[in-house]
Amino acid sequence: MATIYNFSESLSRIDSILSSNIPEKAARAIPSVENINSSSEYLSQATVIHVKYEIVPDMWHPVDKKLNLPVIQSFVSEAICVGGSSSCCKDIMITADYLRLVYDTSLKTELNEALDDAARIRTLAMVVSKLAKQREYPMIKASVGMDYGTVTMLPVNLIDSRYPRFIWTGEVVDRAQQNAGKADDDIVISDVVWKNLTDNNRKLFETDGFSFSTYRGKIVNIAMNNWIAK
Repeated sequence: MATIYNFSESLSRIDSILSSNIPEKAARAIPSVENINSSSEYLSQATVIHVKYEIVPDMWHPVDKKLNLPVIQSFVSEAICVGGSSSCCKDIMITADYLRLVYDTSLKTELNEALDDAARIRTLAMVVSKLAKQREYPMIKASVGMDYGTVTMLPVNLIDSRYPRFIWTGEVVDRAQQNAGKADDDIVISDVVWKNLTDNNRKLFETDGFSFSTYRGKIVNIAMNNWIAK
């Protein structure tokens, strides 16, 4: 049931936020929702995965643009399932052309788990494309960028527990998006992510030709990729 917007309460909330202290030191982990104050800002260490997805046009066999919609819907909905199945994934943001996932990776094992999800999401685009092609629908590709470091978390809706919302900002968010922008169907990670991967995972990447501070890899989920290859 909808509630009536109360302007007096709004003024109180605005004053509370503007009066709060902005933290100067980042916490090691993202705070849990029950420990978050809606009028405070939070700094924490996190891994951000930015997924730029786009329909692959076929100039030889153009199709009705409305067929893009079920392809995008199936990819995005399943990508959300990938992130939602991880206890490390704390938030997922969705727009018309990208997904952004925020992971609490205070342990190196958790950072490697986040990379596993990035590989699943990249491979998921291939799975959707295979099924779409069978129906003569357009295909889709996912370009993935990752970075780790300090993020700022701004709670913007904790009043209604049904729809908790946060704004995530900081250079880590920007760099993950930049990495996705140059990934071109690959996964591009920052140097700090690469340094904290297992030896086996490091071997899956090579120095990115665009920058010596990033690494590029064509990582896939093995089980999903085996299904594609059938």
